[in-house]
Amino acid sequence: MEKKFKDLKKGDSVFIVNNGEVVEAKVKYTMEYWFGQLYVYTTHTNRPYCGYLGSKRSGHLFVDEEEAYEQLRKISKKRKKTLEKKIDSLVSEFDLLDSIHPPTVKPSTKPPSMKDLKPGDSVWEIRKGDKEVRKVMVEKIMERAYTYYFNKALYVCLSSSITFLTYPNSTRSINCLYYTDEEQAWKYMLKWKKSRMKTVGKEMEKLMKELERYEEVW
Repeated sequence: MEKKFKDLKKGDSVFIVNNGEVVEAKVKYTMEYWFGQLYVYTTHTNRPYCGYLGSKRSGHLFVDEEEAYEQLRKISKKRKKTLEKKIDSLVSEFDLLDSIHPPTVKPSTKPPSMKDLKPGDSVWEIRKGDKEVRKVMVEKIMERAYTYYFNKALYVCLSSSITFLTYPNSTRSINCLYYTDEEQAWKYMLKWKKSRMKTVGKEMEKLMKELERYEEVW
């Protein structure tokens, strides 16, 4: 006779699918609720599992061990596909980051300040999404009052209808995505590349360990 929720009593074993494995837990006590439902409290967590009296499962809790493993196999199969896609995407990004190499840039002894820019001049834009540094033209410059450190700020409008905020004596934008000098722009890009590759590498390692755990289910 198959055991169901209504048959559970203190000390009985139940099986919980949790974090890529099936965990056996003991029933501490049960509490019947409205509409034929039963709260099951286990040694695994303080949170009760709620199921119907005639049911054999509630979410990730199962009365039958084999059914718990069957559910784990279904979850593992789905999760493996998701992990493989994420890992492939991260590998592609890592390879793309690794391919970033600056062109030969003539060193600038004294990069121009933002206040020296005029319409028609160019600035260098860091495009993280495209993994490149691009030259863009300045359309106009507007001076605005800005209270931070009692400085005035400049709003630089580009031909691409993008505006960035900077200080007059600075050679870069406040968000570090625009520079008056190509060499400085590439230095920042390479610094960001190194940091991003480290982050991507750690994420790949983490996901691959999780993938190995789900592959063991099979």
